[in-house]
Amino acid sequence: MKYEELVEIENSEKIGAISFHGHDMHLCDHLEMIEGKYYATAACSSTKEMDEMKKYGAPTATYPDHFYVAYLDEDMLKEASPKFNDSMMTSEMLVRVQCALKAMNNGRFARVA
Repeated sequence: MKYEELVEIENSEKIGAISFHGHDMHLCDHLEMIEGKYYATAACSSTKEMDEMKKYGAPTATYPDHFYVAYLDEDMLKEASPKFNDSMMTSEMLVRVQCALKAMNNGRFARVA
């Protein structure tokens, strides 16, 4: 299937859209180490959303042009759910990121020269 067909049929531009405790975010496949622990990056809509994520223990950051992120750990991702029906793509993304975080936080990842 071509990308254009996938977007039209499956709304694939919405892949990665998640809800966490009633907050809508967009999960990225970028992992970030903060104070010795790896987290998944999720885009938030506002500073208010970032403040809400802090209540759950998520580190946050603001980047240029008002780009707000929360860093979610493996347990937080277990509580997240896909916002849209996208043929399980976001569900599978959540599992992949959880597995990657678990492996990386346990020191099990390939080291390259």
